[in-house]
Amino acid sequence: MVKKTIKLKNIIILILFIFSLSIIFLISFISNILIKNNFNNYIKNRIDSEKSTVLKSINYTYLHNKWNVKEIERIGVEALEEGLIIKVVDNSGNIIWDANNNYNDMCQFMLNEMNDNFKSISPSSQG
Repeated sequence: MVKKTIKLKNIIILILFIFSLSIIFLISFISNILIKNNFNNYIKNRIDSEKSTVLKSINYTYLHNKWNVKEIERIGVEALEEGLIIKVVDNSGNIIWDANNNYNDMCQFMLNEMNDNFKSISPSSQG
């Protein structure tokens, strides 16, 4: 019968290997969480900034109790290109300009692209 003995050197190497793998896994896990959180905050801040810019621009189009619809359309198309779908409604509830009414195909394309991107990031989602 051959007796197998495990040398202390091999035990130490195994322990260091397992410890190293654990540290690498832990650092990767923590880094992934931090990167996701920072990216989500970046996206939220970017969207908030874009919305604020669009809102200010639209506010400037209201002069002498009248909307400048051509300027609102220009702003709306720019907003669409940036990923925002806007609708301008006056205080009485009348629609001044609506991206879905005026550029429905572009809106649908953009929403489909967003949905596809979301599914590629989170395949288990239902969209």
